[in-house]
Amino acid sequence: MIASSWLKQSIITVLCVLGIPSYLSAPKPISVHLEGQSSITVPANRAIVSLRINAEGPKQDRVADEVRKTADDVLATLRPLAQLQPPQLTTVNATTANSDMQYQPPIVDLSVTTFRSYSWQKPGSLLSRETPQYQASVEIEAEFRDFEPLGILLAQVSKTPAATVQSLKWTLDDVTKKRLFSKCRSEAMVDALDKVRAYIRPLGMDKVRAIKVTESHRRSRPVVWGNVDVLRLQHDELDYNTQMEEPEIATERFGLEPGTLEIVAQIEGEFCAWKTGLEAWFRRGGV
Repeated sequence: MIASSWLKQSIITVLCVLGIPSYLSAPKPISVHLEGQSSITVPANRAIVSLRINAEGPKQDRVADEVRKTADDVLATLRPLAQLQPPQLTTVNATTANSDMQYQPPIVDLSVTTFRSYSWQKPGSLLSRETPQYQASVEIEAEFRDFEPLGILLAQVSKTPAATVQSLKWTLDDVTKKRLFSKCRSEAMVDALDKVRAYIRPLGMDKVRAIKVTESHRRSRPVVWGNVDVLRLQHDELDYNTQMEEPEIATERFGLEPGTLEIVAQIEGEFCAWKTGLEAWFRRGGV
């Protein structure tokens, strides 16, 4: 009898030390299903502009020459902006050398993407025969990190009859885009955990563990298209100013405001919540 009582008391003591009575009296673990969301709004730090140079007429050589000459003029403006080395200065000191090492060209990438040529027969009339017509076009694409030279370029293109702005796309460089997506996903998980803790706190629970997490396909806006129609309107205004003999106005740059981009992350998670109990025994540490 004495041995039996001693054994019972020893078992009770051990259980109390391990915290089993408090664990058994605690609420049972529950499963929580919640969503977490996050969004980051930033201005674009890259602009991709696509220019189209086009000419047509009855003489093939003249059409080709006009396209080639206009393309050469545009590329002559763009190529210096894409050079890795800055313009050479007559006086070079330590400060200048240091700035040269940090120089970043305004244009990140420059390419001639498409060349097309067509020919067709222009319908005649009762008094004239069919005549051949020729058309040629070149598309040039440039990615800018500096928007001031882009504004100057667009103003120059607006005064070139054969050149038009096909598209203007605001976006982010790859490193910044990856960093912001990673930050946004982390904030979405924090948002989900904050919601779970807010729900389980009144239940006397204080531990949370993620069981399953899936990413919802909520669309971000890492790219915004510029309003080319506005640029064409400014083009017409510059042409009018030129005709009215106001060249100082006609040579002004286009005022460009970078597009606003939105990075979004949304997750759906299944979480397990419980009250502190036998973590030391079961090794069930939560997040």
